[in-house]
Amino acid sequence: MLLFTVSLLGQASKNPFDLQYKEPAKRVTSSKDSLDSSLPVGTENTSTNPFDIINETPVTASPSRLQVPEHTVINREQVAYRNSGFLFWVFFGILLVFSSVFGISKTRLGQVYNSFLNENFLRQAHRYNQGNFSLVYLLLYILSIINVAIFAYLMGTHFGANLPDNFLFLLQLIVMVLFLFASKHLILWLMGAIFPVKKEISLYSFTIMIFGILLGILLFLLNITIAYAPNSVVKLSVYLAVGVIIAIYLFRIVRGLSIGSKYLVLHKFHFFIYLCTVEILPVIVILKVIRNYLEIL
Repeated sequence: MLLFTVSLLGQASKNPFDLQYKEPAKRVTSSKDSLDSSLPVGTENTSTNPFDIINETPVTASPSRLQVPEHTVINREQVAYRNSGFLFWVFFGILLVFSSVFGISKTRLGQVYNSFLNENFLRQAHRYNQGNFSLVYLLLYILSIINVAIFAYLMGTHFGANLPDNFLFLLQLIVMVLFLFASKHLILWLMGAIFPVKKEISLYSFTIMIFGILLGILLFLLNITIAYAPNSVVKLSVYLAVGVIIAIYLFRIVRGLSIGSKYLVLHKFHFFIYLCTVEILPVIVILKVIRNYLEIL
């Protein structure tokens, strides 16, 4: 009887391990809820478990944000179009002068070609023109200097340099190249006046002019190709022009060594000074000046 009574009292008492269902309390809307409500449908954070992984649709960036600014992209066709109107009249003027020179004196162009190939013909042409001022040679030499400057401008533009596309900048570049060649001839003249090698120095200065004229004619054709040809042809023309410049320069050095061979054995140190002073130093100075000028722009 006593045990029955105790069991009834135990059943009537409240079990502390019973789980009772409670209605979920309504949350107070906060700023975070308002931000969640602005998400797209299906991306609301409905789980209360902090360890749940929520699959959200990735937000893709707008294509306009991924676009590179137009001024930082240099297209070869755009460069050619930009240079077409500016350099067209320069090429047209050079072509007119070349045509005029060819119409006035065809023999001068033949002398340039034969003097380039044959040293004996070069000496004969030098003796013939030593006492005579040749306007044709002077015009062709100036045109060659202009073509060298145009080639330098096209190389800078081709390899991505932001060069001014106006005639004033090209004129300044022509003046720099003209100063380079003029200073070389001036140094040679001073060496001929100081040392007893006036005849050889005069012949070598004439050699520089002949080789420069031939280089200018070849660069004129290659410059037009680089400025207006398709991109596939431009790359080949650039390498061809660089190869022509290197080949003519090396051939000119060989011709100069042949002219001064009898002095080279006895005056190696003087030849080394000449090579550094006349051939290498002016090029380094001009490149340094152009680099500093471009940094100012």
